[in-house]
Amino acid sequence: MRIYKILNNNAVIIRNAQQQEQVVMGRGLGFQKRPGDFLDKACVEKIFSLQEPGLQALLSELLQRIPAEIITTSDHIICLARQKIPSLHERIYLTLVDHLHFAIERHRQGMAISNLMLWDIQQLYPCEYDIGLASLELIAQEMDCQLPIDEAGFIALHLANAQLTGDMKITNQISLLMQEVLQIVRLKMHIRLDENTLAFHRFVTHLKFLAQRLLSKNGLLPGDIALQEMVQQSCPQAWNCAKTISKHIETNGHEKLSDAEIMYLSLHINRLHDRQAI
Repeated sequence: MRIYKILNNNAVIIRNAQQQEQVVMGRGLGFQKRPGDFLDKACVEKIFSLQEPGLQALLSELLQRIPAEIITTSDHIICLARQKIPSLHERIYLTLVDHLHFAIERHRQGMAISNLMLWDIQQLYPCEYDIGLASLELIAQEMDCQLPIDEAGFIALHLANAQLTGDMKITNQISLLMQEVLQIVRLKMHIRLDENTLAFHRFVTHLKFLAQRLLSKNGLLPGDIALQEMVQQSCPQAWNCAKTISKHIETNGHEKLSDAEIMYLSLHINRLHDRQAI
């Protein structure tokens, strides 16, 4: 293997037999090397070969400004995640690396950011959240940096997002479904939706992931029957609105929502109503 381009002391670009660019990492791999030099295979630790157009160039750009240890730890987290979520899209190498870089920098500078959606993430994405918790342990061990529990939620969201194909047709379908649901909420709950409120952003994020689950057919969420009954009794108007949404979704050819999905919708709708009633 010959070096095509040097990114830094620990990362270079090569071209394979098909003339496709690949990023190769290893400690000291690019030190005192020039394009055209042979690689020392004994120093190669990781080869990145991202297939989606543009991702390889973006990864190369990241590697030029982000420390190698963050790339390595991110790769360990992704390998851990793939054991439970084999369908992760390769864009996770970009989003997670970039996020961890800024998260660690913020933490070292004493800039804490609270994850206001932590409870929602724990309920909606328990598998991804567990991986997020394990990721914090990895980061602490490998980088001597103990990130706050909020970061487990942020990592979980990146993992949830990376389970989608990014297909434009699906993106448009998600957007349309979200718009239809928001219109139902406006009419049924008689509220004016304020896009600048946390309640609205929480609801939109929830809708986005609900739509993704429906369109990717990854399965709907299970839930606690007792909690569902409590929500139905305490938030009857929001529950009826969520049932209307469920009927609309089913009428349009999607999977019937579980009572757990209706419960989560109800909780978000009730928050919207409490904060944005006309």
